[in-house]
Amino acid sequence: MLRQNTNHSECGYVLSITPYRETDGMVQFLGETSGLIRLVLPAYYKPKSKQGNLGLEFTYVRYRFNPQENRLNRIIGGDILNNYKELRSNMSWLLDMSLIREVLVRTYSGENEKWVYDAFHKFMQESDSRYQLVLFLVNTIERHGFNPDVSGCVVCGSPLINEFSVRQGGFLCNRHSHRQDSKYLLMMMKGLFSKSDVSSYAAEGKIDAVVERLLQYIEFYFDIRLKTWELIKEIGEYEV
Repeated sequence: MLRQNTNHSECGYVLSITPYRETDGMVQFLGETSGLIRLVLPAYYKPKSKQGNLGLEFTYVRYRFNPQENRLNRIIGGDILNNYKELRSNMSWLLDMSLIREVLVRTYSGENEKWVYDAFHKFMQESDSRYQLVLFLVNTIERHGFNPDVSGCVVCGSPLINEFSVRQGGFLCNRHSHRQDSKYLLMMMKGLFSKSDVSSYAAEGKIDAVVERLLQYIEFYFDIRLKTWELIKEIGEYEV
């Protein structure tokens, strides 16, 4: 919760910006201490605005604003800490950023600000963004209590698993499954949800297939549809 304080300074990420009133911008900001909040960036859409860089999506910034309860807070200044210029020409990075933003916003509860910020911050610092995306999705599932059962078949307990079922919430054996998942996907799901280190193993297979199954799981249990994922599948950016 924001506390009354003048000249509050906070580091965080610009997730999105949209027009507000005549020339202002409405920033969706993920702050280190405030969590996910909205802030008004004055004159952002005004011609020759000096605020342009402060509203760039997927930028790490330091904002100064005066937190006030029950009202929109206006940004009174700020600094660009990292604009990730070298990554912005990478379409895969931009799509991953759009995807993680949508998952974050659609599943955000307001009660878990710190882990969300820490996970997003780590995602931005790591070079292997696809694996960090996997870890973020797993964190999202676990923090909301939707953990799948990866101890054995969810129907009979058999250790001879054949499928990771979204609808059944975990592994199924050959007797109860309707498909054959790859050994790679099954091993990854087992390791990810049993807190094993699968970082080295992750690079050996098709991690995009793991991302797809995790997103299907999130869509099913959070009862949402992820528009960014639909776009990614349509343009064939992921190898699944």
